[in-house]
Amino acid sequence: MSGGGELIGWVSFWKPKDEWYYLPLDERERLLREWDAIRAAALGHGATQHGTYECRASTAWARVSFWEFPDLGVLTEMVDALSDAEYYQYFAEENAFGRRTEDPYGNYMVAADATLAFGGE
Repeated sequence: MSGGGELIGWVSFWKPKDEWYYLPLDERERLLREWDAIRAAALGHGATQHGTYECRASTAWARVSFWEFPDLGVLTEMVDALSDAEYYQYFAEENAFGRRTEDPYGNYMVAADATLAFGGE
């Protein structure tokens, strides 16, 4: 794990693939336990899961989960472990991650000022 100290936010949209529905119950339960243990390990390394929500309207995704990680290493370790445990064989995801900011418009203000300074309209 890196020790950068910058919090990493992660948003994960996800849904089951068709293959999930054809697994026997005991296999689905085994996989869920394994994946829960992987997520618990991330929590043990300082990650925080803020919740999982059912998606409604305007998206093809079934669920969205919000996490915060103490650094990118904890996130990548969790994702790699889930991959090794066949998670992505049965679930599709679209993710976004980034550093926490207390000034979400700051970079845009600097860019706009630079544009105007160089003759932008």
